[in-house]
Amino acid sequence: MATGDYKQALGKYQQLLKEDPQITDVALFQMGLIYAHPKNPDKDYKKSLQYFKRVIKEFPENNLKLQAQTYASLLNQIMEQNIKNGKQRAEIISLIEKCTILKKDNQEKDKRSNELQHQIEKLKEIDLNIQRKKRAVNHK
Repeated sequence: MATGDYKQALGKYQQLLKEDPQITDVALFQMGLIYAHPKNPDKDYKKSLQYFKRVIKEFPENNLKLQAQTYASLLNQIMEQNIKNGKQRAEIISLIEKCTILKKDNQEKDKRSNELQHQIEKLKEIDLNIQRKKRAVNHK
């Protein structure tokens, strides 16, 4: 694990679990650490939590129990925060999508407003021409 080869470290601890039941507590604890390690590209908090829970359950008198409980508590908090963050991301994405729709709608309304303004200007011009022609007819 110190060299960053997490898969190899996991393999060795799994092998130790099978070969030496006297160090099961240490192997389980170390596997929990490996799965929780921030630099482990295959980190898996759920698996890590399972290993720490096994240490707590299977070795209640062991000095690793307190450390396992601490890590388990921290992992639960991290996973809860990740769930909250995921919900917040989903809400943000939804708001961005709504903003995009509203922006497009506003652009369409601006375009329609410009078209109507152009029509009004044309109608004013037509109205002025009609009034000029009436005045010209009345002056003759």
